Amino acid sequence: MRAPLAVRTLGAGPPLLLVHGGVGPRATWAKQEELADRYRLLMPSRRGFAGSPAAARQDYEEDAADLEPLLADERPHAVGFSYGAVGLAVAAGRAPRRVRSLTLIEPALFGVAAGDHDAFERLAGVAGAEDLGDDLDEARRLAAGLRMPDNADPDFAAINEAGVPALVVSGGHHPGLEAICDAVAGRLAARRERVEGAGHAVQRAPGFNEVLAGFLRSVEAT
Repeated sequence: MRAPLAVRTLGAGPPLLLVHGGVGPRATWAKQEELADRYRLLMPSRRGFAGSPAAARQDYEEDAADLEPLLADERPHAVGFSYGAVGLAVAAGRAPRRVRSLTLIEPALFGVAAGDHDAFERLAGVAGAEDLGDDLDEARRLAAGLRMPDNADPDFAAINEAGVPALVVSGGHHPGLEAICDAVAGRLAARRERVEGAGHAVQRAPGFNEVLAGFLRSVEAT
């Protein structure tokens, strides 16, 4: 039996699962805590990150297996960022009827050079953010040797067939990422948004919470 992930819960209301990327959940989702007045935020630490079972590297297949029980227990609105969005998309494709809605923020469906800390930190939106302290050290350790997402193939057809409303958000800072987000949105028949001002860390940009909350309200209204 798999040891479960540590999950921080905040607020009350419909469940909103927030899956972080290469930096831990507290730093990643700090600006989303204000949504706890409308939603019950579920913020797992992915395997290897503080509080969850140990791991030597990031691995989207492990993430997917870890996330499936959370989807089964909660049927949440599910949001994934960067590398965390890859495992979430894989999990949602395996059990789409367990997902109330799916939001992918610059999903890392591409390769990043393992061991290249500068490239990883630019991608994670933490370059120069030495104030993250232990969170940054943890991110650097787990980035080394990560399972590259080049071969990740979420079952977008199953997600579409299940009628899961989807949103794909980018930050308007890199043409390659914009193209990836356009392609993912096309395969998901998803709403497509761009929120600029925070580079890859789109969830930190002014106006992001309003975009996400508006999408979630539209899902709940239907």
